[in-house]
Amino acid sequence: MIIYSIPVKSIKQKYKLPELCDFAELRLDYLENPTSFELSNLNDKTIITIRDINEGGKNFCTLENKISYYQKAVSSSNCLVDLEIKNYTTKIPTENLIISYHNFNEIFDHNELKKIILDSNLLSAKYLKIAVNIISYNQFLILEELVSLSNKPVILVGMGKLGKLSRLLYKHLGSVATYIADAENKTASGQLSTKEAKLFNLNKISSQTQIGGLIGGKQVYHSLGLTFYNNYFDKHNLNSAYFPFEVDNFDDFWFWLNKTKTTFYGFSITMPHKSEVSKRLGFSSKFQVHNLYIPSQKKLLNTDMLAFGSALDYLNISQNDKIMIVGTGNTAETALYALQGFHNVIICGRNRKSGEFLSKKYSRKFHHLSDKIEQIDLLINCTSLGLQNEDFWSETKLNKKEKAFSKIKVIDLPYAKKISSLITHCQKKGFKYTDGEMFWKWQAERQLTEFCQAINAKEKNHAI
Repeated sequence: MIIYSIPVKSIKQKYKLPELCDFAELRLDYLENPTSFELSNLNDKTIITIRDINEGGKNFCTLENKISYYQKAVSSSNCLVDLEIKNYTTKIPTENLIISYHNFNEIFDHNELKKIILDSNLLSAKYLKIAVNIISYNQFLILEELVSLSNKPVILVGMGKLGKLSRLLYKHLGSVATYIADAENKTASGQLSTKEAKLFNLNKISSQTQIGGLIGGKQVYHSLGLTFYNNYFDKHNLNSAYFPFEVDNFDDFWFWLNKTKTTFYGFSITMPHKSEVSKRLGFSSKFQVHNLYIPSQKKLLNTDMLAFGSALDYLNISQNDKIMIVGTGNTAETALYALQGFHNVIICGRNRKSGEFLSKKYSRKFHHLSDKIEQIDLLINCTSLGLQNEDFWSETKLNKKEKAFSKIKVIDLPYAKKISSLITHCQKKGFKYTDGEMFWKWQAERQLTEFCQAINAKEKNHAI
């Protein structure tokens, strides 16, 4: 069940329920006088919510006036009404009542929430709504367990850092509903927008939907994969979804991944976690940087390796060309591994320690960005410079070594909606290049193949 939440700002406000939604929640506390909203605008697909300012709402409303208005609303339209559990009353018919619990503390108390749920089991209502901040993946496990204790359907409302992800996973956490809103009119933190709900095919997600997505930092919300994979799954009627997994604490994420009952088909992995899964699986090979993980097979791949091959072919790079890799992180290591058959490769970056580590590991020369650099044929940007509209040349100070880059080809890995300064420079100079989007598409094709194989294998097993 998808609920469209609307901040009501006029007593005669009209609205259109989006096609993917089942109910409209009217947040009447956005009105100066919440009980002045015209009853004629209500129907049996409406949820009325008046949250007093003392309950985290927008305007004051006495409990007496709220309950009186709720009674009139239910009588006239058979709508649902939302009432804090502490204010429970038998004056409202059970089949029209949502009893709710809100906790705005950064971390919810496990035992307190358990008590709330057990207490609610003694009360008659259609739904129990629980709204809490979620900041760790371990809390998903706790909530999944607690929700199962309720004797009535639970509407779980996640707020905070992982609130948005919890709303995408609402069916897998045992919730029967989630709330969405227009991007410019959200009524709670962590709320999905109507645009995001459509992107993730939210109305088609069930507890049996196989889950995958992108593991990384904050950049996961801007990934091209969110549209690419979800569109493909929808077009081909695959009961699967591709979500953004922002991860700060990988141990926390890994624990949840291996304890939850949710079925996962696979994950793309981006910075800064490309070597984390191999560590957890105990891989001992020289090269431990991977950007694809298929949990059911404990399978790790680096599809960037294939993309590097495609990029080198596209740019017609020969084994004797002088190649400079800018960056000293996981992506730079992938480039070094892909270039093992090339003779003139140097590593360039600010971090001398990690640069010299890669230099020793792959038997390549390391140059600090301030060092003298000779003529280069191919420059590979393995840094994140460009994601935030930074000027690559001035940030690296390579603009002071212009002669070394007078006739270069470029592989620029960061991708964003706006063309990067490095690509703009290439276009201006007439240099041949591959940008982040081209590179991403090359590696995404292989990931899609792996994902579909895992998805189909799971679906076949379920059928058996």
